Amino acid sequence: MGRHTDKVGDAFPRAPSQEEWDRMGQEERDRVVATLPGEVTYEEMAMPEGDSHQEPKTLAREALRGYFKRRGRKAYVVAELPVYY
Repeated sequence: MGRHTDKVGDAFPRAPSQEEWDRMGQEERDRVVATLPGEVTYEEMAMPEGDSHQEPKTLAREALRGYFKRRGRKAYVVAELPVYY
């Protein structure tokens, strides 16, 4: 089994859909997991940002954290966290 990519076939790895995963045997699942990256590659990194971008992002993140805290809810609010789908 090769790397999973999105519908347009970009080069970034993708995990199989839930339906595909459910049809796989354990050996096939192990192969898929072994092909997924363990770290973000240089090509996948976000471009550097200046203060005009970083500050509003930080303010929005802190506002969301405050919102959930005031309501007694636990939520993980983060920025720049790569997620592989």
